[in-house]
Amino acid sequence: MSKVLLLSPPTPWDSYVVQSELYPNLSIILLGTILKEAGHEAKVIHMLADKVTMPKLRNIILDYQPDIVGITMVTFQAKTSREIMRLVKEVNKSIKVIIGGPHPSALGNASLATFPDADIAVIGEGDLAILDIINDDIEQGILYPKPVKDLDALPIPDLSLINIKKFSGIYPPGPMPSFNIIGSRGCPFKCTFCSRSAMSNKLRLRSPQNIIKEIIALHNQWKIREFFFQDDTFNVNRKWANELLNLIISNGLNKKIAYRARCRVNEKLVDSELLSLMKEAGFWEIFYGVESGNQTMLDSMNKEITIYEIERAFKLTRESGIKTEASFIIGMPGETSKTILESLDLWERLNPDWCSFSRAIPFPGTGLERELRKKGHLIIDNPEDFVLEKTLVRTDKMSAELLEACAVEIGKLITTDKFMRMVKNPNELARTARDMMKSRRSTKKGMEKLWRVACGVK
Repeated sequence: MSKVLLLSPPTPWDSYVVQSELYPNLSIILLGTILKEAGHEAKVIHMLADKVTMPKLRNIILDYQPDIVGITMVTFQAKTSREIMRLVKEVNKSIKVIIGGPHPSALGNASLATFPDADIAVIGEGDLAILDIINDDIEQGILYPKPVKDLDALPIPDLSLINIKKFSGIYPPGPMPSFNIIGSRGCPFKCTFCSRSAMSNKLRLRSPQNIIKEIIALHNQWKIREFFFQDDTFNVNRKWANELLNLIISNGLNKKIAYRARCRVNEKLVDSELLSLMKEAGFWEIFYGVESGNQTMLDSMNKEITIYEIERAFKLTRESGIKTEASFIIGMPGETSKTILESLDLWERLNPDWCSFSRAIPFPGTGLERELRKKGHLIIDNPEDFVLEKTLVRTDKMSAELLEACAVEIGKLITTDKFMRMVKNPNELARTARDMMKSRRSTKKGMEKLWRVACGVK
């Protein structure tokens, strides 16, 4: 039997109103579940949610004495992951360090050279690799395991590995406790900004019956009251979606459980019939990736959608009674002051219940990163220095400073909009206040931000 410590590192961000993790990392929970079912011992730590500092992590390693430490990371966690690897080797050089997740997968063959304190890098999905690493006693190297073909073979996540109450759930607030669920892996679309390094672009679907089994189990055992389908596109396969929604309804899982999902706006993928069925099944909110209000910009991103389709999808969703969230990106190649204004105009026309304008992020290995490097438009070269709330790029017509100024001003507009919606919605206001009370630091930052919005102070 091996002892495995699985870690979700913190990020170096300190600019959020709420200093908490939204959802547990489903990947390491699945790995922990697979290990436990095979007779091994697994311990899962989310360093931010579990409030584990580096000194505390040192003590945990000394006390737990793991044979293996597994670290999953996205690009924003790369810097702290490096520190964790160094700490593990300082405590005990014989502990095997395994890294995986989107960032190492994007680095590919360069992953171990980039993180010299790691022994093994798993490129892609790690579900089928973890037992091979332990049972075959692989000491070092880069592994390229095959993607999981039969997703139904994966176990139902063992939530005893975590404390679900430590996670705040995503914004906007919904029923708690809330948990993330995956109905599919892979995305057939090819948006230039999207990192698909850890998953293949071939769509693989869990059977609706298998998903229903998981929903029932997690609701009955852990009282989960909301599931967020984190699939890249929930509505990419209409037959599958219809079957799943009908099973939710026929099993009565729409009565005490709420759902939300990410969907695409394509006319062939969304219509009144689908939205009506989603509403009946308990789906109360849909996230749509809008990205831009300019058609040329959308085309350059390979979004494969039109402005007409965007407006149509929001209109139909609003008519169905399902709330909407629109996501835009600022700073993609070709961005100008005019295209930004067009995005703001589209936001006003859509009138979504919630909206976000994020800065363009050149994740390693994406088409966006390659284009920016070719043009010399990448402002910060080292991905480990990427910060979410900081402009990382420039465009042909706009400097990074100008893009940042636009992002800040739009952020104020969005914050004001959110504040006004909170004032009108007591449940949302109460949820936000509860999240901010999780730490003194968060409370102070949150109250200061809300006070500035309420008083119109910049």
